[in-house]
Amino acid sequence: MKAVVMAGGAGSRLRPLTVGRPKPMLPLVNQVVLGHILDLLRRHGITEIVITLQYMANVIEDYFGDGSSLGLNIRYVVEETPLGTAGSVRNAKQHLDETFLVISGDAVTNFDLRDIIAYHRQRQAMTTVVLYHVAEPLDYGVIVTDPDGRIARFLEKPSWGEVASDTVNTGIYVMEPEVLDRIPADQAYDWGNQVFPQMLEDGVPMYSYVAPGYWCDIGNFSEYRRATFDALSGQVIDTSSFGKHVGGDIWVGHDVDIAPDAHLFGPIYLGNEVKINSGVVIRGPCVVRDYTIVDKRAQIERSIIWRNCYIGEDAELRGAIIGRQCSLKAKSAFFEDVVVGEGSIIGEGAVLHPSVKLWPGKEIDPGAVVTYAAELRGPELPQLRLHYRPAMKLPGDEKPRLFSGAIIHPESIWVPALPARPPAGARSRSPSRRSARSCRPPSVLARRSSPAAPANPSTPSGASRARSAAFAVSRPVTSRRSRLATALPSRAR
Repeated sequence: MKAVVMAGGAGSRLRPLTVGRPKPMLPLVNQVVLGHILDLLRRHGITEIVITLQYMANVIEDYFGDGSSLGLNIRYVVEETPLGTAGSVRNAKQHLDETFLVISGDAVTNFDLRDIIAYHRQRQAMTTVVLYHVAEPLDYGVIVTDPDGRIARFLEKPSWGEVASDTVNTGIYVMEPEVLDRIPADQAYDWGNQVFPQMLEDGVPMYSYVAPGYWCDIGNFSEYRRATFDALSGQVIDTSSFGKHVGGDIWVGHDVDIAPDAHLFGPIYLGNEVKINSGVVIRGPCVVRDYTIVDKRAQIERSIIWRNCYIGEDAELRGAIIGRQCSLKAKSAFFEDVVVGEGSIIGEGAVLHPSVKLWPGKEIDPGAVVTYAAELRGPELPQLRLHYRPAMKLPGDEKPRLFSGAIIHPESIWVPALPARPPAGARSRSPSRRSARSCRPPSVLARRSSPAAPANPSTPSGASRARSAAFAVSRPVTSRRSRLATALPSRAR
C-alpha cells in the first residue's frame, strides 16, 4: 500500500518557530515531527510514500531526500499555490493507482495502521475516516456516525451549540483512487468542507474508525508542548529511540557531559554533545537538543531548547521554548509561554514576561524587561532592539519625561496628539509607582491617542489614562530581586 503525507502547512499559529521552517519540520524530542510519521509508516510496512509540499518545500526535500536512508521510497509533489487538503492529494493522482492511506505530516500518533486498513477493506468503503475522542472538539472537524459506523454528518469546527459528538476528524483516511476523480485539478479543494459532504449527499459508502491510542495535532504552542512532553513520558513514541537511558527518566545522546553536582529531575532528554555545567538544575519534562551548553547554576523547568544554544550562568527558564542558535546571557529570565525565535541574543539580566513572542534574529539589550503584550517581529522592524535609554523629553507643550530604564518601542517616543495638561491641583501618581506597561507598536499608540476616544483630563484618573495613551513604558529595574518580583506572576511570588 502507498501513503500520501500532507506536509505543505506553513504553521502560522506556531510563528515565530515556523518563520524559517515548515511546520512538519518542528523538532519533537530526538527528531522532527515528519520523521516520526515516516517511522510509523515504515513500522506498519508502508514504504511507498508520496509527500505533498507547498511552504518551504526545499527544506523537506533536502532533509529526507529519496528516503533510501530510512528504508523508504519517497516521491515529492510540490504545489505552486496552496491547493487545500484535498487538492494537494489530487495533485499526486499520477502516483495513486490502488487503495492508499492519507496522513498529516504535522500530527503525532501511534495508531495501528494495519487495523485501520483491514477495517476499510472489511467494510468495502470508498473512504474510511479515522476518528479520535477529544475533550474539546471545537477546533476540529466533528463527525457524527450511525451505530454501524457509517458516517451520517460532518461538522467543520462547530460551536458548542452544534457539537453532537466528541469524535473528531484526525486527518487520517484510507481511500480508493476513484475518490480523486471528484476533485477538480489545480483548484483549492477541502476534504471536510467540499469532498466528503458531496460524497455523503451522493450516497457513497463512507465509514468511520474510532482509533484507540494517542493522537495530537500540533497546531499551536500548547499542543506542541503537550506532544513533546507526552513523547517524553512514553505515551506516543518508544523512548528507547531517544538514546541511552541513564536512570530517573533521563535519556541522553552521545558524548553528553553532565557535571557531578548538577541536579536533573526527569523526564529529560539531552541531545548529542550537550554540556551541563556545575550547579545546574533541570526539572522535567524538558528537552535540551544537540550541542547546547547550559552554564553554571542555570535553572530550567518544563522548557524546550533547540540545538546549538547557549544558556548563561544563573539564567532561569520556566515553561519557555527557545529556538536554535540562541544565546541567553547570564541572569536572564524567561517565563511561562515565552517563545524565542532562532538566532536571537538576550542580554545579561534581561527579563521576558509570560507569553512574549520574539521573532528570529532579534536582540534584547542587557537589563531590558519585555512585557507579556509585546510581540517583537519583522520584517517591518528588522533591526528592532530594546534599550536602557537615558532620561529624555518629548516634543510638545507638555514635554512629558521618560525615565531611565524605560523600554521604548522604536518610533513610539513621538505621538502627534499629546495629552492635555492636568488641571491645577490634580494629583497624579509618581511615574516610579506606575505598573509596568507593555511595548506597543506605533499603530497601536496612534489608535489609543486618536481624537475618536479622547481621555478626560478633568480627573486625576483621566489624566493618567491620557498619559498612558500617548506612550508605553515599563518600570525600570534596579536590582535582580526587584526584576524577578516584577516578572513573576502574582501566584508565584
